[in-house]
Amino acid sequence: MNKPSLERLSFYGILGGLTALIPVPFLDDWTLDLIRRRLARELFARHGVPLSREARAVLTAKGPWAVSGCLYQAFFVLVLVPVKILTFFFKRLARTLLFFLALKQATDRASEVFHEGYLLESALRRELIDAPAETEVVARVMNAIRQTVLEVDTSPVKSIFRRVLKLNRSSLSQAAAVLGRLAKRSRRVENPNGEGIGLEEEERILSRLISATGDLLSGELDYLRSLEERFVAGVVVRESGGSGS
Repeated sequence: MNKPSLERLSFYGILGGLTALIPVPFLDDWTLDLIRRRLARELFARHGVPLSREARAVLTAKGPWAVSGCLYQAFFVLVLVPVKILTFFFKRLARTLLFFLALKQATDRASEVFHEGYLLESALRRELIDAPAETEVVARVMNAIRQTVLEVDTSPVKSIFRRVLKLNRSSLSQAAAVLGRLAKRSRRVENPNGEGIGLEEEERILSRLISATGDLLSGELDYLRSLEERFVAGVVVRESGGSGS
């Protein structure tokens, strides 16, 4: 995959990470889904594959991403959610605390969105999904994506996003505030798919980070090739009705 494509996926990955910095309970998860929908629509449009409403629903259904675990979930329920509520009412007081508490969740979300986009792009490029996109085919590909990410060590990509998010707090906080306002406005007008929401301001704020992240990801081509090969093998196994290793 070329650097412009990696930069575009980096942009959506960073946006996914930023949702963890939105200090409004439940709006952050809603915005993450919005980002995933926007990325999926962009990828399918780029490859000229139309999407039915049913196929779109399968694309952005919740998946068992590798960010769970009893202690991890308990931490965010017992600590992060109350801090987000506190930040909503006392933004200046709690902003710093929120950023450091949310850093791990932001890294996981950025990695999640990037991996999903990268493997979905691979599926479309290899014509594992062709026009018209049948719901069963899309579901099989998305299941293979999620299973692949669960089975591999995603630390090469996570470490990149962790570094970018940790070292660029000012730009990320600014972009997260813009993203939160856009999402709040979209939700208020009952626009669940985020149709018509422009992300130009986020691209402007994050342009330097997007380029830097693309450069760093370009240094992980061996990991990305191995990831893609494992994913494609998983799709083939599912098409043949077998089971993955």
